[in-house]
Amino acid sequence: MRSLDPKHKRGRRHFLKGALAAVATGPLIGRALAAPGTGSPQSENPSTKAIVALYQSLSAQQRAQVCFDWDYRVNIRYGRKPLWHADPKGVLLRTHVSNAWHITPQLLGSEFYNDEQRHLVLEVMRTVLTPAWVEKLQRQAYDDSGKPWGGDQALAIFGDPSSGRCQCVVTGFHLTVRATTEPRPASAFGGPLTHSHQPSGFYEKFGHPGNIFWNQALKANEIYKLLDAQQQKQALLTRNLPYFQYLGEIDRTTIVPETPWDEPRRESDIRFLQPGFPATGLPLAKMGGEQRRAMEAMLASLIAPYRQQYQDQVQDALRRQGGLDQCTLKFYRQHDWGEDGVWDNWRLEGPSLVWFFRGSPHVHIWIHVASDPKVPFSSYFG
Repeated sequence: MRSLDPKHKRGRRHFLKGALAAVATGPLIGRALAAPGTGSPQSENPSTKAIVALYQSLSAQQRAQVCFDWDYRVNIRYGRKPLWHADPKGVLLRTHVSNAWHITPQLLGSEFYNDEQRHLVLEVMRTVLTPAWVEKLQRQAYDDSGKPWGGDQALAIFGDPSSGRCQCVVTGFHLTVRATTEPRPASAFGGPLTHSHQPSGFYEKFGHPGNIFWNQALKANEIYKLLDAQQQKQALLTRNLPYFQYLGEIDRTTIVPETPWDEPRRESDIRFLQPGFPATGLPLAKMGGEQRRAMEAMLASLIAPYRQQYQDQVQDALRRQGGLDQCTLKFYRQHDWGEDGVWDNWRLEGPSLVWFFRGSPHVHIWIHVASDPKVPFSSYFG
């Protein structure tokens, strides 16, 4: 496996600099822009250009192993190894999400990919995330796995970029992120995401020092402080935190979204609330002007790591489902890390929006936003 360690002579800064140079001047980008079938308005989408460049860089042998039909389905079981098995009755692989998995066996840092392709993968990510956040995810990868970026990440491409419908999914330990060529996908980002970080260990130190996502929880707690006593009582739940802690045993049965709603909900359960099922937490429609403005500012901060086109997808999907007025905000008294009243676990939830932040024993974030609550997806409930 090639080393992408920051201490290596091709360290992180050199690696990122090379990635930008490859994108700016590399022949693959030139071929991508001139490729037939990419002259549609979607070709103006930065993700489209980057995905096309990456796709065209792959050899036939590489495509056979990491490229799939748009509707490729699998019977997938829990595990960080790519336990994907073709099954026409299974779940859509491109819509699957987990906090720790490899969507394909080939790791980005392995000899399966060359340096130029690794650069292009970073460029795809730069069309989803701001440059600072691409670097932060590289830092997160090293903090959490002890391996430099590429040592525990894999990718898959779904669909043909020339058709105008294509998605690139990058996964790894504490990561599922995706880029799509669709200008207005049914799901923002093309499907659910997950981010995690544990810079001070599996059981993070109180206060989450160095955690790149902890600021999101601090923003949420600022909202909590603006609530009056009655609102705080409604917003703060004393039970039913969707929580799962790995204790050495994993249920290896296939998990799909049709799991009954009356079962205990686990962390990665990001199904949208079913009609008729009672919502919990504080309805945002009950917030006053100052609280509402603070809530809008909080949402803006949550989506700030992502490029404008993906922020727009989130906002557009939210508007189609009635906006923030249709959402609830809830905090969980359970697993208050440090028992300091700074709520580590909270959830923003709407008809087709879930932003779930679990901060104990370390940070996991699950994000699922769609314009249609019936969009297909699957996740490991654990």
